[in-house]
Amino acid sequence: MEVLLGAAITVGVILFANFVLRKPVEDSSKMKIKYSQSHIYTLMIPALDYMPSNMGEEKIRRQSNSYIEKSYVRVVIAEDTAYWIKDNALFTASVVDGSVDKESTRRVDTMAMDSVELQKTMTIVEKLREGLDEDSGAGK
Repeated sequence: MEVLLGAAITVGVILFANFVLRKPVEDSSKMKIKYSQSHIYTLMIPALDYMPSNMGEEKIRRQSNSYIEKSYVRVVIAEDTAYWIKDNALFTASVVDGSVDKESTRRVDTMAMDSVELQKTMTIVEKLREGLDEDSGAGK
């Protein structure tokens, strides 16, 4: 009986404390949450390191871009020799009086090169490929 009386007093004290100490809750329909762009950005900062940098960007294919890619070729001239890439192959030709001699055009064989020539060829290929992924056609 004493346990029952103790339990009833405890429940009564809890209900009384809840009634007295609780603040009236306002109508939830009146409460509106507004987020500013800067607040959303502040929340997203930790996740930005894990997102790809080009997310949401699409390269627009246009007829003019396709024409330029088909018609023009990037050429690197080093020591009276011209180098260019066409159909995923590196070609070379000699330069005579500032113009490329078409008759001397040949495909570069990297298997027969020594390490110095191979390093030079790799540098030339890097220069030919430089900026192709992200540039807007300014270097073509």
